[in-house]
Amino acid sequence: MEQQVVKCICDNSTGIDVWVTIIISFLNLIFVVWFYFNDKKQKKKESEKSYKMTWYRTFDFKENMDNLDQIFKKARINLLEILNSEEKNVDVLRTKAKECIEDFDEKLIHEKEKMVSILNCIDKQNGQLLATKYNIVQDKFLELIQRCVINVNSNNVNIDQEIFEMKSIIISCSYNIGLQFI
Repeated sequence: MEQQVVKCICDNSTGIDVWVTIIISFLNLIFVVWFYFNDKKQKKKESEKSYKMTWYRTFDFKENMDNLDQIFKKARINLLEILNSEEKNVDVLRTKAKECIEDFDEKLIHEKEKMVSILNCIDKQNGQLLATKYNIVQDKFLELIQRCVINVNSNNVNIDQEIFEMKSIIISCSYNIGLQFI
């Protein structure tokens, strides 16, 4: 008995169709792999951002703002004492100014260290930015107290406006840093 083998070719496609199908399949595979890794990268970024925000929320901003208010209230009282002083001796005024500066710097530096130390752990660049803003406030206060000593018993110095601007520098910087973590 003889066996007959019948070969049936059912493929009507040409070589180009096969190559197009292979290329499309390969592109689909590349897209799926790219999408997977891109999604993984995005989830990692979101997770890091969420983690930073959790740490940023550990700041007790109410306490910090209350402390800043107290620092600036005390500084305002000291500045008004110098500005409204009946003292004519410049050395005595400078001594009062020096004491005022030392008190202000000590308290402001304490607040700065509390905020910046945590922020440096979260985001070093923003920690340095906030530290710079605190330094600017210290410089502005030094300039303000020098003007108070020079302008004793005059109305040339607007202490309330200057203090408001100094507080605003720190508060707005803290707020803008927080926005970056949202």
